[in-house]
Amino acid sequence: MQLSSRTEYAARALIALAREGVADSPVQLANLAAAEEIPLDYLAQLVGTLKAGGLVATRRGPGGGLLLARPAGDVSLAEVVQLMEGSFSPAECGGGGDRCHHAARCALREAWDDLARGMAEALGRHSLTSLARRQDELCRSSPMYHI
Repeated sequence: MQLSSRTEYAARALIALAREGVADSPVQLANLAAAEEIPLDYLAQLVGTLKAGGLVATRRGPGGGLLLARPAGDVSLAEVVQLMEGSFSPAECGGGGDRCHHAARCALREAWDDLARGMAEALGRHSLTSLARRQDELCRSSPMYHI
């Protein structure tokens, strides 16, 4: 199972906002896009989804930009993936519902549901705060080469 680029870019943007660490200091969208190497137009689209999902807020005018809508420690990676992907289920039939007429007698559905639960639990253990801290550690320990 592979997550979409939407999810990867959204998570990277949110982690970058969490790394800023200043609750009332918006980051300009263009600066965030450049820092995370995300196409600006694409990031602008993602911000709409993130804002509707209650993960980011925007501030207009001079000094405006993008900021986390909630404390970084209260936002899990599971929540980000759920918002961007819509489901943890790796198959159409997983996660309940009535999309498959074999559902009542299908062992695969149970396996897919187990996988989805495990993924949600694993991703739920990672908050934006913990990911931002780890990103900082990795950046400090990685050598920088200058030409």
